[in-house]
Amino acid sequence: MAFEDLLIQLSSKLDESGFKALDKMENKAIKKTNVLSNSLKRMFVGVMGTFAVKSIMDATVKLDTLQRSLEAIAGSKVGGQSQLAFLRSEADRLGQSFETIADSYKSLFAAGVGAGWGSGDIQEVFTSILEAATVLGSSKQQVGGALLAIEQMISKGKVSMQELRQQLGNALPGAMQLAAKAMGVTSQELEEMLKNGIRSEEFVKKFAKTLHEQYGVSATKTAHTLRAELERLGNAIFFLQTALLDGDSMDGVAAAIREITRLISNPVFLDSINTIGKLVAFLAKHLNLIIGFSVIIGVQKLWRQIGLLRLEMLTASFAAGSLGA
Repeated sequence: MAFEDLLIQLSSKLDESGFKALDKMENKAIKKTNVLSNSLKRMFVGVMGTFAVKSIMDATVKLDTLQRSLEAIAGSKVGGQSQLAFLRSEADRLGQSFETIADSYKSLFAAGVGAGWGSGDIQEVFTSILEAATVLGSSKQQVGGALLAIEQMISKGKVSMQELRQQLGNALPGAMQLAAKAMGVTSQELEEMLKNGIRSEEFVKKFAKTLHEQYGVSATKTAHTLRAELERLGNAIFFLQTALLDGDSMDGVAAAIREITRLISNPVFLDSINTIGKLVAFLAKHLNLIIGFSVIIGVQKLWRQIGLLRLEMLTASFAAGSLGA
């Protein structure tokens, strides 16, 4: 029997048998809804747990990859760990996103080592850029752009107008004026020097020193804004995630991930998801009929109340008649 026909039959025969049939259908529907609701809750918890594990795994892999890269560039495990500790310290001191600056520092460090620079010089340049970005409120993209410009200068061995004006200037407002000050010339004279090319080692080190003199003290004071504190919180969460998988716990998590992957790849699980999707589609398609069904249930309850009221009235009338006799 079609669902529509059942509604018509029940609404035309609002007798006791019809109400009992409605009761059975209602109880059955409630039980199935509860089962579906519990299943969906368990599935939601499982999916969210999977996303949480993936986030932890992503952070752990990112930090492990960074550390291995720094060790390779530095030439030793101790050297790589020293660079990682410096990077983490500066990110926390200046309220910068560790994840954002990590790759930029890795590239800058590689360029500096490749050019024969000492790690101390590279760190001073990096710190000066972060200090300026902190005071100027530069975005993550601007910080990355400034570090990229410095990296390219070091790699090429010369400073060009494009890198200084378009890349570094866009990332750090006032960079051209500070660059001229660092070289002890006017802005016009600096442009003439750039046409012939300036040795990057001389320029970058002088520029970094000027940036530090200009923004170093202010950066320490500025590094306690809401934005900086939020970045510190993000850094703390990142390192908390990596700490969760430090040591032998990685093997246990890997085994759990394999089990989750096996579960969600199971055809039975996929069929269940498909069935749930069909049920949702059915409910959406027959929304009007479901509303009608709810109305009938309401009429049923109202009819019962009327019946009880009539019974009470008859009882009262009978009692009054007996007293009169």
